[in-house]
Formats: sequence, C-alpha cells, structure tokens
Amino acid sequence: MASSATQLSASVNDTVVIQARGSKLVDVSVRGMNALDVVLAQRSPDGGTTWDTIETYTADTERVLQSGSFKDYRLKYSDDTGAGTVDMTIRAGNAY
Repeated sequence: MASSATQLSASVNDTVVIQARGSKLVDVSVRGMNALDVVLAQRSPDGGTTWDTIETYTADTERVLQSGSFKDYRLKYSDDTGAGTVDMTIRAGNAY
C-alpha cells in the first residue's frame, strides 16, 4: 500500500487506500461532489479487514486528519445520484 493515492472520476464503491506508517497527519481532498453524493473517510484498526467511518463528506472537502496509532486509511465513494463522479485524494504526511 502506498502513502498517497488518487482516484479521479471515482464511481460508487470506488476506494483509495493508504498506509500512514510513521505519519502524524492524513490529508484528504474530495472534489466534484453533487447534491446527493457521499464520501466516507475511514480507518482500519486491523490492517484493512474492518473499516470504521470517522468522517462523512457531502460537499467538496479539504481536511487534515490526525492519524494517531492507526495505520490504514481510505476514502470510499459510497453513494451518488446515479450520474456523477468525484475526485478523491488521500496522503500521509508529517506534522507541520
């Protein structure tokens, strides 16, 4: 798994997954959201077997999350109007 991932023109159920090993921050970018779109920011406590939703985005978003002891993060495009796509980027980085 990489420390940076981008999915341009993501469709429903597409995901971008990273490992934030040694990182303190996770940068999230979601662009191109339509009125009924939903993207979930999730983290896994067990190497990607289960995923817990930590934030839900319904509009274009630029966020910085603190990684703590969690290593695996993903963005999941979970729902849409049936006609749209979104651009999702997630990156692991160090504290500023």
